[in-house]
Amino acid sequence: MFGLKRSDGDRVTKESPLRLLMPYLMPRRNESAVYFEQNIDVTNVLNYLQKHKEKNTEINITFFHIFLACVVQSIYQWPKMNRFIVGGKLYQRKKVSISFAVKKKMHKDAGMTAVRVDFEPNDTIFDVVRRVNEKIGEGRGNKKTSSEKEMSLVRYLPGFAIRFLLWLQRFLDGLNLLPASMIKNDPLYASAFVGNLGSLKINAPFHHLYEYGTTPLFGTIGRIQKQAVVNETGEVVARDMVLMRWTYDERIQDGFYAAQGLGVLEKYMVDPVLLENIVPFN
Repeated sequence: MFGLKRSDGDRVTKESPLRLLMPYLMPRRNESAVYFEQNIDVTNVLNYLQKHKEKNTEINITFFHIFLACVVQSIYQWPKMNRFIVGGKLYQRKKVSISFAVKKKMHKDAGMTAVRVDFEPNDTIFDVVRRVNEKIGEGRGNKKTSSEKEMSLVRYLPGFAIRFLLWLQRFLDGLNLLPASMIKNDPLYASAFVGNLGSLKINAPFHHLYEYGTTPLFGTIGRIQKQAVVNETGEVVARDMVLMRWTYDERIQDGFYAAQGLGVLEKYMVDPVLLENIVPFN
């Protein structure tokens, strides 16, 4: 029973004893959280978006698309970031999946839903736009997502029944007995969950990790602001900057590794043209 394979990941056994013991020393994600902050110059990203808009009206690339493409490459190029803990065991996730919230309608009173997008290693910015827009279309469609259907049914149950179902879900998941159909489209079984707070004109907070599911990384983006920056020649210049904050489950890999991985994100932000034809950083 305990040797059953998972549909979403492969068991990691070749790691240091301490790494494999950490899920027992720190059983929960939020007691294992490491917090990391990036203040990134996005002047080149905004220039890239403006130039693209002027020459190509068929494909609408947004700042959020660029951000997602950078996160995807960070995780693919530093693959140990794409691990998760279930049942006290460490697993390597088979795909890079990013989840985020979507408003059902572009109206202040409209509800929210969460979607998960699966990506491939060589996805260019144009592939990312296509995949993300397809999922946003599904999230805003009249047809309920799988997660919405499940929540619509569960919410009518009494509290003790809901608690029992969640306990049963975690129990089966820990034994690798949870059906693949329940994992496949669940937004909280993802490599990362991200939130675009900049679209709400507020700054990025540090967000907690969800104990449900397997997501070990939560990132938030704040609003873009002009800041005084000292350039290479010692001059003080105004640059467009954005604050990004990350919460990371240290049990899957140490915080230093995560910081190096997220450094890839910043490299692509400096030169977003590289996202049109993916060449990994060494």
